[in-house]
Amino acid sequence: MNVFIKILLLAAAAVLCTAVVKEKVPALGLLLPIAAIVCAIVLLAPTAGALLKSVGRLYELSGLDSEMFSPLLKVICIGACAKIAAEVCRDAGEKGVAAKVELAAVMCGMLCAVPLVEQALHMIAAL
Repeated sequence: MNVFIKILLLAAAAVLCTAVVKEKVPALGLLLPIAAIVCAIVLLAPTAGALLKSVGRLYELSGLDSEMFSPLLKVICIGACAKIAAEVCRDAGEKGVAAKVELAAVMCGMLCAVPLVEQALHMIAAL
């Protein structure tokens, strides 16, 4: 929770600084949000490590093979990365590029999910 509050404060400071600087130096108006994203990722690194350990424990407890668990993690990571990249594109005024990033994420996510769907169909057929 402490990390979340730090990120909220970081975001508020970045938005305020960007609003002030954007009109005078447009390039900084784009760089400040990107710097805030990098800082937020650094702040989240310990939390991400704890999350990965928890997911690893869930994987062990589930008894599922990696063919069923791995696609889920890949889709989640693709979605998170695409969200960040698309928002950076929107901040830069590139809505079209943001839409393409999101489309690419959907396609990659669907491609990663195909083995999971195949496994589910095999399980259903075996019933």
